[in-house]
Amino acid sequence: MFVKPMAAVGMALLMGTGPAATQQLATRHLPPRVATAAADLNLLDLNTATRDQLTRFKGIGLMYADKILRGRPYHAPSELVSRRIMPLSLWLHIRHRLVATPTPAPETPPWVEPDLGRLDVNHASSDELRRFKGIGQMWADKIIRGRPYKAAIELVGRRIMPLSAYERIQGGIFAKPD
Repeated sequence: MFVKPMAAVGMALLMGTGPAATQQLATRHLPPRVATAAADLNLLDLNTATRDQLTRFKGIGLMYADKILRGRPYHAPSELVSRRIMPLSLWLHIRHRLVATPTPAPETPPWVEPDLGRLDVNHASSDELRRFKGIGQMWADKIIRGRPYKAAIELVGRRIMPLSAYERIQGGIFAKPD
């Protein structure tokens, strides 16, 4: 029973499908015992490895471990080079042992448009408004006091904020009437 799934992992390596396919086989389609066996192949997942695992991995060390942690999440191991986290010469030596498993997409709150990432000024909380670049505590309080809005441009028409400030944030906000 254990030999057949391990053969699938071995075949993925031999067929040249690469470590990403091997990791995918080991984590999605195989029993937990086999996933552990795939970990024994010395594959390192860039999205889930701890700092200690990264520093112990031959070729990464402290300097690159911290850069890798700061650059998360990764969609492919080649992003280490394209984002200038490590040089190509080093990446070529360790690329066959690196994988980047997909990370689940964060759940977007209903007041954020999922496709555009824009913030709804009618439903966002004070904290969310303040975290939005270009809106401080003062404007967040004014926006909340002036609700509801039929359109985001009403922030200027009602003198909540000046036109110059609105023009800087207009691409990131919208007003969805109730």
